Amino acid sequence: MQISFSFQLISNITFPVFIFLSLTTCAQKQVLSIQEIVDKSIKAHGHEKFEKIHLEFIFRDYHYTLHRDTMQTIYSRQTVVDSLTIKDIYPTNGRLVRYVNEQPIELNDSIIDLYQSSLNAVMYFMELPYKLNDSPVIKELKSEKEIDGRKYYTFEVTFQGNDTHEDVYYYWIDKETYLIDYFAYSFLNDGGGTRFRKAINRRNINDVIFQDYENYRPEEKFVPLENLPDLLVDNQLILVSQVIKENISIH
Repeated sequence: MQISFSFQLISNITFPVFIFLSLTTCAQKQVLSIQEIVDKSIKAHGHEKFEKIHLEFIFRDYHYTLHRDTMQTIYSRQTVVDSLTIKDIYPTNGRLVRYVNEQPIELNDSIIDLYQSSLNAVMYFMELPYKLNDSPVIKELKSEKEIDGRKYYTFEVTFQGNDTHEDVYYYWIDKETYLIDYFAYSFLNDGGGTRFRKAINRRNINDVIFQDYENYRPEEKFVPLENLPDLLVDNQLILVSQVIKENISIH
């Protein structure tokens, strides 16, 4: 009888402790590092395919191409102006070359830098979140955020050792889907400013998620990036443009 009572007493004490330890362990397992969150987002977007890809799309009268294999990454864009076919080809480990009617033309360094920066910017946004694992990227996890009733991981991105080292980005990744619903950035070039983007027109093409964006700005030029989601919910952001990519093909 004494043994039975002792066993029951121990069980009564041990069982709640076991439950507590189990719950604590589960809670600890749910705490993700910023790298784990980004990797999950890349997988959710299907961007493992960006390791080796041929991608084409139309954006604002330009036909863009991204080709990446095990050897190199090549960005290009092409348009027609006054019956002239203008094409920029930029191997990212080299320098951009402009062709007019398939003939290369000479450009000074400042113009090359300008064209490279423009082409890079379009491709960077097209490749999110894949680009968040680039070597110059520094990621810092911030406090979680609730936007329109959904919970988000929030993190800041800065850059080291390149031309955009003064730019700052914030990303909001849905805690359930791991998709990027919002991001924001501040920049200093061309007069500087702050922008906030909201994902729209999300679609799946060959198991890769693509999305367009509504592009907003605050009334003031510079606003803390972490405040922008609240300004959106309160209708205090100004819609500047829509970033729409068309005729996307991937293989």
